[in-house]
Amino acid sequence: MVDEQKPPDVRGRRPLSSVLRHAEMLFVAEFEERIAASDFADLSLAHAANVLRFLYRGPQRASQFIGSCGVSKQAVSLQIAQLEKRGYITSAPDPQDQRARILALTERGEAAEAEVQRIFVAIEKTWTKHLGAEDAKALRRILEKLP
Repeated sequence: MVDEQKPPDVRGRRPLSSVLRHAEMLFVAEFEERIAASDFADLSLAHAANVLRFLYRGPQRASQFIGSCGVSKQAVSLQIAQLEKRGYITSAPDPQDQRARILALTERGEAAEAEVQRIFVAIEKTWTKHLGAEDAKALRRILEKLP
């Protein structure tokens, strides 16, 4: 469990940014614990969020999803290299543009993406038990309103 200082703001409450960051830290810690206990202990949440989630739809160029990752092109390129070296993805020349590479999940990559999705569902179930079904549903509804 993440132990974080919880400083109050001037009204006696934590700033919303602190509450959201705390929730993210809890999620990451639980994800890391669960993935470490799986057959895919060498995966990180960043690998799942920045590469695997885009390739489950099928082979594509990195340029098709890099802008949606929220991190630098260099960071995603490093993650792609790590995933290829570890056998989660393949990289082949694009037949339409030999300078570009087409990325695809391997069988191991497909299994890892499925495990990541199972972990996400399990974490959401855990949080729902903690928050209660109504509050968990309300939290999702409210956060999905954000742009």
